[in-house]
Amino acid sequence: LLRRRKQLSVEDAVRITVDVAEALAFAHGQGVLHRDIKPENILFDGNRAMLADFGIARAIGGADSQVITSSGIVVGTATYMSPEHGYANKELDARSDLYELGCVLYEMLAGEPPFSGPNPQAIVARHASAPVPSIRIIRPNVSEALEAAVMRALAKAPPDRFQTAEELASAVRAGAVAGTARRPRYRRGMIAATVILAAVAGGSWLALRTPLHKGDWLLVADFDGPVDDARLGAAVRDLATQAFRQSRFLQVFDRRQLNEVLRRAGVPETTHVDADRARELAQRSSVRAVLRGSVRRLNQTTLELVLHVVSAEDGGTLASVVGTAAPEHLPDSIQALANSLRSRLGERRAAITANRPLRDVMTPSMEAFRKYAAGADATSLRNDHAASNALMWDAVRLDSGFAAAWAVMGANYLSLRQLDSARLAYGKALSYPNRLSVAELYRLRADAAYAFDHDLLATVRWYDLYLAEVPTSRSGRTNRAVYRSALGQWDEAVRDLRDAVPFNPFGAALIQPTLFNLAVALVVVGDRGGARTVRDSLTGAPAMYVDVILADAESRWAAAESVATAGVADARISGFYRIHAVTALASALAAQGARRAADSVLAAAARSSQGANARWYERSRLLMMLGGDDAIAPRMDLVPHDTTAPADMLRALWAAVAGDTAAARSTLLKYAGATSLQAAALGQSPALIDAWIAARRRDWRYVADHVAAIAQLGEMDPTIFDRPDSYQLRWLAARAYEE
Repeated sequence: LLRRRKQLSVEDAVRITVDVAEALAFAHGQGVLHRDIKPENILFDGNRAMLADFGIARAIGGADSQVITSSGIVVGTATYMSPEHGYANKELDARSDLYELGCVLYEMLAGEPPFSGPNPQAIVARHASAPVPSIRIIRPNVSEALEAAVMRALAKAPPDRFQTAEELASAVRAGAVAGTARRPRYRRGMIAATVILAAVAGGSWLALRTPLHKGDWLLVADFDGPVDDARLGAAVRDLATQAFRQSRFLQVFDRRQLNEVLRRAGVPETTHVDADRARELAQRSSVRAVLRGSVRRLNQTTLELVLHVVSAEDGGTLASVVGTAAPEHLPDSIQALANSLRSRLGERRAAITANRPLRDVMTPSMEAFRKYAAGADATSLRNDHAASNALMWDAVRLDSGFAAAWAVMGANYLSLRQLDSARLAYGKALSYPNRLSVAELYRLRADAAYAFDHDLLATVRWYDLYLAEVPTSRSGRTNRAVYRSALGQWDEAVRDLRDAVPFNPFGAALIQPTLFNLAVALVVVGDRGGARTVRDSLTGAPAMYVDVILADAESRWAAAESVATAGVADARISGFYRIHAVTALASALAAQGARRAADSVLAAAARSSQGANARWYERSRLLMMLGGDDAIAPRMDLVPHDTTAPADMLRALWAAVAGDTAAARSTLLKYAGATSLQAAALGQSPALIDAWIAARRRDWRYVADHVAAIAQLGEMDPTIFDRPDSYQLRWLAARAYEE
């Protein structure tokens, strides 16, 4: 029936749901859980719906050992599976069946299930974490009461759902009655949208060429603004960019991403990129079209807006639209114009109208958006996070619910390593989920899970959801690959990085981080030939790093020493790459027997560094001594003047290894009640120190029992220097088994 009709009438959907709910009430009364409610298992006897196929049913509260081992998904159908069922909770009860019936009711009304995805794992993750899309956006004639009943059936936590099938049936019946009694109402937002569309409808159309095709790239050029307000053009450009970013038909290369292309072309980033210059840059790439525009004042209360999409090949107009708007209505007007262009370029109208208004996902305040756009420029053009945040604060004072501004503020605080402020800003952004697109919400949750809780598994799950929404996101795939590699999932990381490479129109020069991570992952999985091929596309510090780890992997220690020495001597190599060049040089020296020289390299680097960098070098010295069975003496000069928790943990680790277990225990007691931020930064440091204390009393069984399990988790996070990686834990676990 659903294949034929797609959507059912409200009356039919309610009648079928009530029939199935009555069947479930009987089954549950007999202590039987169905576990596979889906359209295929609902049959008709005349006008009566019957619940069929109890093939995987079980007693409520009974054990279940059936698992599809290839995917780890428990028996059932992922599209309709409750969150607790999807994650193999053995304590399923009647509320799981009611969730599945809620999914079927949703599909009968909306024409599609509440969640879909590229594989069962992605669908299960969405059931567990993703908000349920509103039915009334698709079916306005569904009453608020009926939608509320569906949403309650689909609550994530079982206590928030209907507790019995009878309750569900009663609420669905009441919702249907409320729908027939309710007179049509039009919300203020709908009226405003109608007025804006009417205002734009007077604009003129030009469509002189064939539309673009799905997946084509659109490069955004600079917009022209009034002489007395140059920033207005940039703000309108950014609004138009946001409108086009909602498209799944086109891929957008925005003006800020263009900065790297300008740098590599020897052009200052502040250069005004008009249509001709944009086309010149685009012709070096796979970009098919360029978006340009202008805004000018017609009078004190009216602005004229012009948006053109031109061919990157010959400059011919593909589509153009002109409209007028009051300054305070710019977000709505820009979206209407952009939507018109998207339609003329070949995108389906249904996909366009499904996008939420810019005023909701960004801000209705043009002045707040202008502050936001200027703040984004401060970060991208000048790397000035403090100036950017000053502007973002101005934006949220004008619109306290401006979630995107809070999110940028949080990212700036992260860059400044002000974690408490970052957590506050991210929390504010996430407190306004309706002011973010679904994809932005998932990515923000992913980044927060990593930055503040260092929950790698949760981070990967959120990126699964994000990439289901934005499958062409190169940065999204690169980030997920890094987190997967930190979990030791190197094959999956390689797959993500290979998939990410094509999602860029300007070739290898602009995707050095993705290619760098791919080369490293290929070395780890043993594909050195593939790593060398990728390395040929790298330049500068990334190329040096890959040369070193290839030499390491092949035990070519003299070559590793030579490359690392050159890297250390190159003043242009800084940050992450310099730290690892120094460590690689020490490793190569130690591997060739020059352990004293290796220790001198690390000691000198520690003395000339501070913070996490100094701690990294001192920890490397300790590990090298352990690897060589050197006698390790207590240290009184270890990271002096550093009073942070990671420094205390480093001193405690050194003390435990050197035999001063009393000092080590004292530090563990000091941090027994660590905050969540401290715990995330420290990782398994307390467990490692505790195990070394046990090792010093030669309680090797305790060491094995407490370290082996966490050592197998596979964490090798290259971005947080103070968290012990699995190699440190595995070394101690192996020693324990040996003993």
